Amino acid sequence: MDLIDYQKINSNTSNHFWYKARTIAINNFLKQKLKTYSSNRQILEIGCGTGINIATLNKYGIVTGLDINKDSIQIAKELGCKRIIQADVEKYKLEPNSFDTICAFDCLEHIKNDHAALENIYQALKPNGYLFLSAPSYPLLFSSHDIAMMHQRRYSKNDILSKFNKVNFVNTEFYYWNSILLPAIGTVRLIKRLLFMFLRKVDHKSEAVSHSPILNKLLFTILNIENKIIQKKIYLPFGLSTFIIAQKNETKN
Repeated sequence: MDLIDYQKINSNTSNHFWYKARTIAINNFLKQKLKTYSSNRQILEIGCGTGINIATLNKYGIVTGLDINKDSIQIAKELGCKRIIQADVEKYKLEPNSFDTICAFDCLEHIKNDHAALENIYQALKPNGYLFLSAPSYPLLFSSHDIAMMHQRRYSKNDILSKFNKVNFVNTEFYYWNSILLPAIGTVRLIKRLLFMFLRKVDHKSEAVSHSPILNKLLFTILNIENKIIQKKIYLPFGLSTFIIAQKNETKN
């Protein structure tokens, strides 16, 4: 669900430091579990947005995108995405045991009934299939940025892991990401939250903006250092974002 950011930063999300670093993180996680491309591997990306992740997912299997926003889907198709479903994963019944891998990157926080969405995802996975998911961390940091991005919530570690357990996912791995920038960005988010609570006059705007090439490169370098740390199985103690990898158990529904 990156249409707002796509429009705001002049259709150049692929070079924006956050998206560029997140793409590397996503590829690292996929490679860790999926290893190489397989023409027999069916991959679904829920909340595919404008298709920014499709090229990465194509390295590992046959990809289908799903998104509720017709404008995002149109952009994705123009960028070469061939298999896309326009639907709301909370309401659209995915075919049981039909996907080897499902991805939902910064999507779950947009969905009102996230438990129903996770149940739908779970039953659509084949036994031992993987779910790769990312979401924003810390409910305390919910601010005007989240409202502008149409987020329903941010997640604590215990809350999101509890949701996975209730749906019966197994072998769940949890990672924080975007840790180094947390003190600065977290402070800004808290100030915005307090201003909105007491003054009710804060503009609800996405924080995604175009930066100078030097600043963009610096911020990308910081996040990519974290990518390399996580690759070495060093778990960061906090972060603005959460990455989760989980599996469906071996028994079919």
